[in-house]
Amino acid sequence: MPPKSFKFRLQTILEHKQDMEDKEKEKLAKVLAKLEQAKAQLAQLEQTRIRTRAEMKEKQKKGGVNIDELKIYNAFLKKLDKDIIQMNMVIEQIKLEEKMQRNALLKAAQERQAFEKIKEKQKEAFNLELEEYDRKLIDELATIKFARKAMEENADREAREAGEGDEEEEEEE
Repeated sequence: MPPKSFKFRLQTILEHKQDMEDKEKEKLAKVLAKLEQAKAQLAQLEQTRIRTRAEMKEKQKKGGVNIDELKIYNAFLKKLDKDIIQMNMVIEQIKLEEKMQRNALLKAAQERQAFEKIKEKQKEAFNLELEEYDRKLIDELATIKFARKAMEENADREAREAGEGDEEEEEEE
């Protein structure tokens, strides 16, 4: 009886490992999106600082800045500097989170790949078993065919010999 079709016994575990890897990919995508958003906010803060400084210098050149406005500009620039420093710290934290998430994804991918290898090896073993079964079946059929041909040749020879024997008996009479 031929082996049944290939069925991987650990398929549910393999599917679970694939799901886990997919979830880790989604988490990484969210972290990367968060990182891009933080970088965009940092760029916006830096642009605001550049514009504010340029605006302050322009007003100073024209001589239209009083001390209160200068204090406001300086306070705003100090706040922007603090915000930029804070955003850089946030970005570094997100980069650390990204690194950890990449490691988690790598681990999940390795676990899935281990089960994929097991599946491939079992499939190869199944295919070898199927080939062996086919080879034995072909050998068996060839043996049967050979035996049948030998029996037919033997029967023909016996029939001829019996026929020759009948002719000899008729000649003797």
